[in-house]
Amino acid sequence: MTVGQFRLITAVLLLALVSFNHNASAQNTDPCSVVQMERINGGAKIWSPDGRKYLVNDLDKHGNYQIYVGTAGSDERVCISDQKIWSAPRPDRDKMQPIWHPSGRWIIVAGEKESHVGRLLPRSIRQGLLECGVWMDMYATTPDGRRWFKLRTMKGYTGPAFTPDGRKLVWAENVGPIGKSAPFAVWELDGAQFSALDDTPQLDSVFKFALDGKWFEPGNFSPNGHDLLLTSDVGLKDAKGQDQFILDTRTNKLTNLTNTPDVWDEHGLFSPDGKKITFMSSYPYRHLKNSDKILSLKSEFMIMDADGSHLQQLTHFQTKGYPEYTPGGSTAAVAWFNREGTELTATQLLSGKHFPNYNIWRIQLSGPCGNSGSSLDAAEGP
Repeated sequence: MTVGQFRLITAVLLLALVSFNHNASAQNTDPCSVVQMERINGGAKIWSPDGRKYLVNDLDKHGNYQIYVGTAGSDERVCISDQKIWSAPRPDRDKMQPIWHPSGRWIIVAGEKESHVGRLLPRSIRQGLLECGVWMDMYATTPDGRRWFKLRTMKGYTGPAFTPDGRKLVWAENVGPIGKSAPFAVWELDGAQFSALDDTPQLDSVFKFALDGKWFEPGNFSPNGHDLLLTSDVGLKDAKGQDQFILDTRTNKLTNLTNTPDVWDEHGLFSPDGKKITFMSSYPYRHLKNSDKILSLKSEFMIMDADGSHLQQLTHFQTKGYPEYTPGGSTAAVAWFNREGTELTATQLLSGKHFPNYNIWRIQLSGPCGNSGSSLDAAEGP
């Protein structure tokens, strides 16, 4: 081998090594790649808009779901929903689906009705239905739990979502029973103006969105103030083929993001910058028969761009060898970003003898996946 040939071969190898390192570095800089999965105790923390307080929806010693509020920097929390207060749900009834009003002054809560036919069912079955929003009324309370207001009496509701300015609230309301074409009952998408005149929260000008479907479940609003993330069966043969949609609440235009009628897609949420969407899906198991059915559902947490592109799998609950692998079966439920967009808090619904209990996971990402720091569209009023 001549000196010239040696130098040529060396140069080619160096170029290949540089290219390899560059590509590896590029792969490792994906801000949405998972770097750590950690199971956490004590319930999932839902942070107030200013990040100073958090709430947790967790079981009390009697097995009832209550609302607890804590302060940043401390794990101590105070139950705000277990006292007998006029206009509040009974202490021995479940309180679920808590969300903060964008002002941080109010917490919206789904409170179990005092009496309903579900009280005759076994606890595990009743709790599963309550978690779906059945037999619930809508309440507002102060973060200290001293003042409660019933906002609306319903058969049931789910998925309340505020516009960023806090002036409009959207929810799905149960309006009909379970049927052959409505396996999850019949729901409609409603909205109202939210106000708190004289420090009294109330809903005004309640209206229904004109959408042709039987199942609706709001996620949250984009920072632009009008795009609502929505789980629905619009355009599908039944609700078991749920897709992820964006509803422009100004024009009623509905855009299907996933278009997978044979895949179960649910619980979509926008990232803080509105550019990413997390959701649960049976997509990774679409090759398995019945993976999208109620009794044999297999699902994972997914993430995609707000236009439905760049789909990525985040978790592997069904795969041995991963830290989150869960023997006995489970279903991905809801995953939401922290304010910085660098991690997710994810709830995993357990199957079998552990149903309907949850595992809570902290999913650390390699960078600010959900908060790019770029300017966002100004939020618009309702």
